Amino acid sequence: MKTSRLFVVGRKMGMTTINTDSGSRHGVTLLEILPSKVISKKTIDSDGYEAVQVGYESCPSTKLSKPALGHQQKAISDSDIAYKSLTEVQVEDSSSFDLGQDVSSYLHIGEKVTVIGRSKGKGFTGVMKRHNFKGGASSHGARGVSRRPLSAGAMGPARIFPGQKMPGRYGNFVNVQRNSEVIDWDMDNGIVAIEGSVPGGRGSLVRIYPQQELPSDVEDPTLKIEESKEESKTAEDTKAVEVKEESKTAEDTKAVEVKEESKEKKKDAN
Repeated sequence: MKTSRLFVVGRKMGMTTINTDSGSRHGVTLLEILPSKVISKKTIDSDGYEAVQVGYESCPSTKLSKPALGHQQKAISDSDIAYKSLTEVQVEDSSSFDLGQDVSSYLHIGEKVTVIGRSKGKGFTGVMKRHNFKGGASSHGARGVSRRPLSAGAMGPARIFPGQKMPGRYGNFVNVQRNSEVIDWDMDNGIVAIEGSVPGGRGSLVRIYPQQELPSDVEDPTLKIEESKEESKTAEDTKAVEVKEESKTAEDTKAVEVKEESKEKKKDAN
């Protein structure tokens, strides 16, 4: 997905409910936004495509190997702090980003986002929990078959075909959740409230991608829908007043012209 905006990394804190200014109540997931910086850039001339590499999850530089630390040296100003996680995003123009640029403030209140995270791991589970099987009989002589998958193959081939719903590992896979809305953002504490649930358990990391491009003139990340509605309402009121004044001025001008014409007609008649 080529975009001019990058993702934001958040650490899941838990769920709660909040009330908005309009009076509606939302069940939200609270995410702690982690600082992230542009580590490297790739261009068409050198690499054949435009991309930006973002680093997050800061750690002491002593925790990284010398090659990994040398890769980040141009981007990090503090030699004691480095980033242990790197993710690359294809962009339209990598020249619009600078090395070491902080990209942890790309969200806006009220916009739709895509949240990508890893779901909770449930371990090795049976078919009833993993695939929602109904289960077998529990009475009339049925012994030990209540939660078993029973027959899964045909007699002819004498084997089980690949892709059958069987017991196995459940959870711990990448989950993409679209059309999630940013309800609120506490910039002082770096906490974002996303409507609904978010994949993963407490303490897990998720990536938040903007789903739609915002206008270039929008710079304030705390912009709210209510404020935009108020601005549009104010603009409409101002426009209505201007139209009213213009119509009134036109009517006055027309009345003066009619009055002058009547005076001239009377003068000519005399």
